[in-house]
Amino acid sequence: MKKYEGVLKRVREIEWKYGISYPRPDEKPYKVVRFFYFIMFLWVTVINVMHILSIVVKSTENLTTMDDFGSGTTVVGICTAAIILAFILKCTKNMYSHLAALVITVGCCICLFFTYSPWFVELDGLWGYKEEFYLRHVIPLVLLPLLTAILVYIFVNAQIKTNRLYNKVFERLYQEYGVDSDGAAALSDAKWEEFIKNYDPRIEKERRRNKKAKKEKYDEQF
Repeated sequence: MKKYEGVLKRVREIEWKYGISYPRPDEKPYKVVRFFYFIMFLWVTVINVMHILSIVVKSTENLTTMDDFGSGTTVVGICTAAIILAFILKCTKNMYSHLAALVITVGCCICLFFTYSPWFVELDGLWGYKEEFYLRHVIPLVLLPLLTAILVYIFVNAQIKTNRLYNKVFERLYQEYGVDSDGAAALSDAKWEEFIKNYDPRIEKERRRNKKAKKEKYDEQF
């Protein structure tokens, strides 16, 4: 549903008036989390690309063949492409695209963990793995879906709450200006579209104030 700026301003006024507060994508906490998400996204993507390139270089130098690495390299390639797709989905303003990005990111990070882990096994290492495995893969693969989940929660929660109040304000405006006392349409579709597009809550407040003042003046006279 297309949202009109004037109605959104009225929504923000109501939220401020009644103390309705929740994290929003345009606030600093969201931007800070998004910054660290971007860092983890770059880290995971670059590490995966470097891994794939190293396999290609070794195969061209006849040091090894792609077949020696089985399906692991293919999984890394697919997961890298999917994580990039998830990043693109997160750049949209569609709530369902953000949810899809979260699912994709979580699934890919799990696959990457189990793909990389056999290559870093070391009996004398930390919990059976080389220490570099945790720094290079485990920490980023845990942080990336975690940060994605936080961003998606803030975005989706803000959209749901904003849409809920927006629809109520929109309906109230339609009942007040779009229909007459008998419930019939008072404005044509074109005129209603023009009205709602140019709606400004500040003008409405001024109109209500003037109307109230005229009524009080009328009552004083009679």
